[in-house]
Amino acid sequence: MSYWIFQIASEFYIPQEQMYDALEALLTRHRGTTSPSEEILRAATLTESFAQLGWELAEDAAANVIGIRYAGATFSSSWPSLAYRELDFDAIAPYVRPGSFILMHVGDLPDLTQGKGYLEERIDFDGVRARFSRTPRLGGSEGWDQLR
Repeated sequence: MSYWIFQIASEFYIPQEQMYDALEALLTRHRGTTSPSEEILRAATLTESFAQLGWELAEDAAANVIGIRYAGATFSSSWPSLAYRELDFDAIAPYVRPGSFILMHVGDLPDLTQGKGYLEERIDFDGVRARFSRTPRLGGSEGWDQLR
């Protein structure tokens, strides 16, 4: 089965002075895996490393990360859920503003107002950890109008 994947909403902030430490934490996590991604290990910035993971980071004029956007495939037969990236997000969690989150819609129809159900996947940041949750939903997505 194939799935449509959309980011419904997010609030995501990393202060500029924490960017290097967040990058080092992510690189340390990848160095500790059995098959680390060479592209991620070569990344010079957090923005570059997240691009290799399928995410775009937005920065303000002061170089603070002020947003995150899913930049991966929107239609896939092998959706790596947010749970697949939980360890990456957990590695940088101490540097992400508490209360930040990422909310995704995973379903079998591109029109989120239709369908019998879908999944909401969410990562919440508490200043120490990144916590993954998945919630089945019935009916259309209430977040359709918020898609970016």
